Amino acid sequence: VKDLTRKEMDITLQMIAKGLNSPLTSSCGRLFDGVAALLDLCREINYEAQAAIKLEMIARPTEFRLPCISQAVATGALPIDNLVRGVVDAVGAGVEPGEIAGAFHYALADLFVDAAIAVREKTGCDRLALSGGVYQNLFFFEYILDRLRREQFNVYCHRQVPTNDGGLALGQVVIADAISQE
Repeated sequence: VKDLTRKEMDITLQMIAKGLNSPLTSSCGRLFDGVAALLDLCREINYEAQAAIKLEMIARPTEFRLPCISQAVATGALPIDNLVRGVVDAVGAGVEPGEIAGAFHYALADLFVDAAIAVREKTGCDRLALSGGVYQNLFFFEYILDRLRREQFNVYCHRQVPTNDGGLALGQVVIADAISQE
């Protein structure tokens, strides 16, 4: 926001207050977009996953951890408010962006793993499928896969079909074909 004019800031605050052009989403991609913006990597998106790709490119293995509290949930949305607050605080403290990016990837994956553990404790299910565009991010994918395997989960992931919208489109074609065969 430091580069916004006062008028742009007022318009942005009005949009937030009114919910204008601010649809709710469960997309992990929008979280990556937001963190990339906080790190001043990408203010405007010109192609799909641009901000997430930039965030992955600067992420590096780090001992730095974001001070976010994991509140594992067995159902519903993951609590990310502390994670975002941790990113903002780290930016304000002058932590190097590559360290923040790495720590963000780790913290988000840890939230996913904590939620998976909570579901397993509730249901006994130890099988997980990792699917969605976020798993194209190798930094994130390799870390979460390692964590899940260390927690003794049976993990399934894409091998022949893309994990992003290409896989979704293929699934839609398969369903349409099945319906047309009825």
